[in-house]
Amino acid sequence: MKLGQILKATLFVMITHFNVNAQVQLMLDVDPTTKTYIVSMLPNVTWEHPYNRTATAQITVKAPTGAFELKDFTSLTPGVEWVMNSRVDSPAEAPEYDYLSFSLVTTGLEPMDFVEGTPTKLFCFKNKYDCSGQVSLINNSNDPFLPPNSRNANIGNSIAVHGALGEAYISNVSDKSFECDFGVKTLVADETEATPPVQETLVNKTEIFPNPSSEQVNVTFAWDKSEGDKEVLLYNNIGELVYFYKEKVLAGNNHLKLDVSNLAGGIYNIIVVDNGNRISLGKMMKVR
Repeated sequence: MKLGQILKATLFVMITHFNVNAQVQLMLDVDPTTKTYIVSMLPNVTWEHPYNRTATAQITVKAPTGAFELKDFTSLTPGVEWVMNSRVDSPAEAPEYDYLSFSLVTTGLEPMDFVEGTPTKLFCFKNKYDCSGQVSLINNSNDPFLPPNSRNANIGNSIAVHGALGEAYISNVSDKSFECDFGVKTLVADETEATPPVQETLVNKTEIFPNPSSEQVNVTFAWDKSEGDKEVLLYNNIGELVYFYKEKVLAGNNHLKLDVSNLAGGIYNIIVVDNGNRISLGKMMKVR
């Protein structure tokens, strides 16, 4: 066989298996019966082994500020694990939203199914609280918080697949958002919707000591809200959740002891969640 024929045959094989213009779309849906959010992908091309290898992937969901905490997060493809790798709350560019980004735990995965026209469910989750406001996938074309942004945050949707020779994500199936009460509406350009403030600071009622600290932090505060087991959260200065546990909070004076020995150096915001409201107790500095 002549060299030219070999090259033509090789090119034919490559074109058969690769499509550099291949499209993979993402979509968000909900099951109103179980109040579960479901993230899926819709391939517009079929890739089989080994061209279905997914090198990296990230998906960003935006939710109403201060009213959304994950519950029952589950990866839906056997052999594929997703995790929330970052969270940015109420950035200056879009203060009414929190941004939750999810990524593949490992790279080079092959169990992902890319079948033209067939949706593949990736992961699902619930919200721990009832809330009002819109939940949607980020739009890579026009979201106000896209990089470069004020928080130096890497957000957005991306799927790198062997069969696409790199980036395969092209768009979302639709610009559909879901109310936290699971009423559905379509996003309209330039639409704004006020979100009630849900975060406040207990001014002059909180003491944090020692501050800075390298090992343990004591937090004393006066509580005039509902009693019971509350979630205590620590967020770093770029809005990532780094600490989570439950503490019984009573009416009146309370004392929390936080072990921060394993945290990286930096500034952290201490949050108590009460009936879906995120209440800031103040900030502490971790030193090495």
